[in-house]
Amino acid sequence: MTSFLKPKLLEGDESYGCTTCFEKTKADLVTKIASTNDIIVVNLKRYIYKGNLVLKNNKAITAPFHITIDQQDYAIFAFVIHCHSSTANTGHYKSYINCDTKWYEFDDNKVRLVAPTELNKLLS
Repeated sequence: MTSFLKPKLLEGDESYGCTTCFEKTKADLVTKIASTNDIIVVNLKRYIYKGNLVLKNNKAITAPFHITIDQQDYAIFAFVIHCHSSTANTGHYKSYINCDTKWYEFDDNKVRLVAPTELNKLLS
């Protein structure tokens, strides 16, 4: 989570386009959490922008089953994974949901029980 909240320098093809003068300029992209609630939704935008191309970031991540933000603990109860593609324009999504300490995979009209170890392999 910490790495996704780090400022990112936008330069080159990713430079910020000013809405007033329309000039491209370097800028820091910053994501901040202003406040927290009992339930939060975290969207890890795992795409790389290269000019007009939008590519999928396939770097492995370790997805925790618990996270702490501003000294508040959260249990992760669902993941959505983009499968079968290296671009943002195509692919397939599967949902993984925790219900009564068991994880289930939702794939269109199919539902199956998955072990947490299998889920970790899918996430990395």
